Amino acid sequence: MYRRRDTVSNPVRVRSPTAASEEGVADGQAQRGGPHRFAAVGAGRFAHLYHLPALLAHPRADLTMICDPTPSEHTIDLARRADIPIVADLDAVLQPDICDAVVISTPDRLHAPQVRRALEAGKHVLVDKPFVLDGATARDLTSMAERRQLVTAVAFNQRFSTAYRHAQRLVAEGELGTIRRVETIQLGGDWVISQDGSAPRQTGSLRPAWYQDPSLAGGGVLVGRGAHMADIVPWVLGRRPAQLRAEVLPGVTGQVDRGGTADLDFGDLTWRFASLADPAPLWDDVRIYGSAGRLEIRKPEGTLGFWSLSHCDIHDLAIPTPEPGVDTVAVDDFIGAIEGLHPPRCDFASACTSVDILEAMYASAASGGGWLPAGRPHEGVGQ
Repeated sequence: MYRRRDTVSNPVRVRSPTAASEEGVADGQAQRGGPHRFAAVGAGRFAHLYHLPALLAHPRADLTMICDPTPSEHTIDLARRADIPIVADLDAVLQPDICDAVVISTPDRLHAPQVRRALEAGKHVLVDKPFVLDGATARDLTSMAERRQLVTAVAFNQRFSTAYRHAQRLVAEGELGTIRRVETIQLGGDWVISQDGSAPRQTGSLRPAWYQDPSLAGGGVLVGRGAHMADIVPWVLGRRPAQLRAEVLPGVTGQVDRGGTADLDFGDLTWRFASLADPAPLWDDVRIYGSAGRLEIRKPEGTLGFWSLSHCDIHDLAIPTPEPGVDTVAVDDFIGAIEGLHPPRCDFASACTSVDILEAMYASAASGGGWLPAGRPHEGVGQ
C-alpha cells in the first residue's frame, strides 16, 4: 500500500467535506448531500483519461482511495500529488468508512465479480463498458442493485453525444417516418500493445497487453468496439432486436478476436453490423434509413469523441443539427443520479441489451452463423 504523505509538491486540490460545503454556499449552489466519497477501482488508460480527472475536479466528489494491484508511475505520481492512498486489495476499498460509491475501470472479465462485491458492500457502482459478458449475470447484478436500492451506471460515453441524443429525438418524434434499415460500420481497433497503454499511435491505438488476453478481455474488437454499437443503436431506436446471426473474425491462436459482422432482425427493420480490426485510425459510421428520410452519424477518422450528424429528408435536403460533441461526462451523470436529480443515462438494466446482443453474436458464430434470439429485456425485481 502506498500511504499518504504529510507533504506533497504541486498537489492536486482535493476538497474536504467542510471546504466543499462552504464553497457551495458561497457560490450559491445547493449542496445535495455531497461531497460523495468515491474509490477508483482500476487506474489504467481510461481511468486517467476520464474518471480520475472528473472525480478530482467535481465539487461534490471526494476521491478517497485508488485500488490497483500494479499501479503505473503515472498513477503513483497522481496519488502522491493528490494525497490519495493506493491499495492492491478490493476489500480495503469496500470498508464502510472508505467510500459511498466505486468507479470500476478494470479488464472486462473482472467487471462481474468486482461489481458483485461492491453491491454486496452497499456501494453505488459506475463501471466502464462493457457492463459484463453474459446476460444472466447482467440481469442478476441488475436485480441485486434494485433490491438494495443502489444507483448503477455503465460508462457508455456515446449516450452523451449531442449527435446521438438528437438522433434519438428525431427517431422518437417520427421525423424519419418508419425506420426500415440501419447500417453501422466500425473500423480500427488493431491495437498496438504496450505495458502502460498511455498514448495513441498513428496506425492504431496503444493498449495494455490484457486487451489481447481472452482470460482478461473476454473478447476482442467485437467487445471493445462493437459494444458501443450494441448499446447506442437500440438506444436511438428505442427497441431491441428479436434475433440475429453473426460471424466472428478469429485472432491469432491464444489471442482475442479481430471483430465480426452480423445481421440483426427487429421484425419490421434490419440492422447490418460490422466491427472490424484495421490498422487505420478509428472510424465509425451509422446510417438510419426511414420512409421519410435518413440519418448519417460519423466519427471522423482518428478522433475519440466528436461526431457529425447529417439529417436528410426524403429529397436529400440537409437539415441543420446541433454541433457535435459531448455535453457532460459519465461521472457527472452518475453523481447527479446518486443525488436523485435524474436517472443515470445508462443504468445496469439498460445495459443488459448490449450484453445480450454481444453474447448472442458469439453464440451464433460458434454455431456456424445461424439465427439466434437476441436476449430478453430485464423484467425487474421479483419478476
